[in-house]
Amino acid sequence: VSFDNTPRRSFEDARILSDKGSKEVVATFKESLKAAMHYESCCLHRGGAQNDDRFIIVNAWNEWAEGMTLEPSDVYGRQFLETVRGVKKEIITDGCTSRVSQQSSALEGIEKDLDPPSAFDAIAPYHYKPAFVEAHIMEKLIDWGWNQANRKVSGCSIWTTKEVTAGNGLYAALNSFRAELKTYHQAIEEYRPLGSEFNIIKALRASQPNEPHKICDSLRIHPDGLDHFFPSKQLSFAPRVGYIEPLTTPMRHPDFCFDTSDRKALMDMRYMVHDFEHMCRNLQPTTRLVLIDLGASLSYHDGEQEVDADEPPILYLLRLYQKFGFRFDHIYGYEVTFKAPNEVYEKLLPVEWMPAYHWINVGVSAEKGHTRNPLDSILRSYEEEDFVVLKIDIDSSDVELPLVHQLLEDDSLLRRVDQLYFEHHVKFKEMAPIWRSAMKGSLKAILFDLAHFWP
Repeated sequence: VSFDNTPRRSFEDARILSDKGSKEVVATFKESLKAAMHYESCCLHRGGAQNDDRFIIVNAWNEWAEGMTLEPSDVYGRQFLETVRGVKKEIITDGCTSRVSQQSSALEGIEKDLDPPSAFDAIAPYHYKPAFVEAHIMEKLIDWGWNQANRKVSGCSIWTTKEVTAGNGLYAALNSFRAELKTYHQAIEEYRPLGSEFNIIKALRASQPNEPHKICDSLRIHPDGLDHFFPSKQLSFAPRVGYIEPLTTPMRHPDFCFDTSDRKALMDMRYMVHDFEHMCRNLQPTTRLVLIDLGASLSYHDGEQEVDADEPPILYLLRLYQKFGFRFDHIYGYEVTFKAPNEVYEKLLPVEWMPAYHWINVGVSAEKGHTRNPLDSILRSYEEEDFVVLKIDIDSSDVELPLVHQLLEDDSLLRRVDQLYFEHHVKFKEMAPIWRSAMKGSLKAILFDLAHFWP
């Protein structure tokens, strides 16, 4: 809290490490204790600790001679003890509401200003709970050099080299998750929807008033839910969307780390986890389903590189949502590269999405309030009860990052977005040959995206 050993030393030899007023000292103590308790409860021991293994040491109860005391005093009264009680109650009540944004200020990385600020604080109302692997990566990222914007830093060694993560369980957890992904996506492929025209909103409208979300049970791909497919429990959780894959490298399917020349693994979308049953339970009969696609490639990068995959990523995503009855009412496709409308609507766009698709063949602006800023001109026109998917892949950090900043800094916008997909072009070795000059920022920035990584 403070340090003042004048009672044990002459005044000239004494050390005083805090000369703040009592209110500032108590406020600093509260913030420090809150960060420590959150880390201990939500990161260090998440999912595996016994209750008697969990404690925090505070120095000190009655070290009067050095000015460090929690015991009631004339100067502070009972403020320290009341702060301990209050912080404990807050952690128990709020759950794992992350405070990583405050920790991030201590990370000394190159190009720090490129990282979206206060991302975890921005989603505090959602009580985001990171998986063990995600929390542990946050703890170790400086040791691995992930706070440095350096294209020689490896993002794949945590997957492929056991020694990098020796002794902490991360290597085993990551590779268990990798194996579990295959089982999960096999079940997704085998899932049979309730008819080819199944529409979840229409089904909700037709539901019995006393069981409006009973239809959501049909979206469960196994009787035990997603826990059946992920016994390692390496899924993160957000109340609005349910379980999602943890934020980690390679920002692609983990198979890519084991063969970086494999273009099929590069574009393999089967690293994402979607909890459609949970998302369904947050829908209402009046909900509108909206997709805002910034960087709307209906073909692969306009032929700039060879990619081995069955269809463009956005079409895969649309088919996935449609399979579970999520049929978008509006799809806004922004693309700066000119495409003739007849080519878009007659050759590239599947006819089933024709009624919902809006082709906007102009560049996106990051300027707040601009008519070409989709966050202001389109997203604001929808309500929190609507289901909005936002995909950002513009291949320009000068536009992408300000939009992400705007989203995270404006709670009225953030609350309107249910699912975010973002290709964040940070610097790391395995993607350097592909992203080249588009790379900016360090790997630590990806831990603040709170999004599905887009391929």
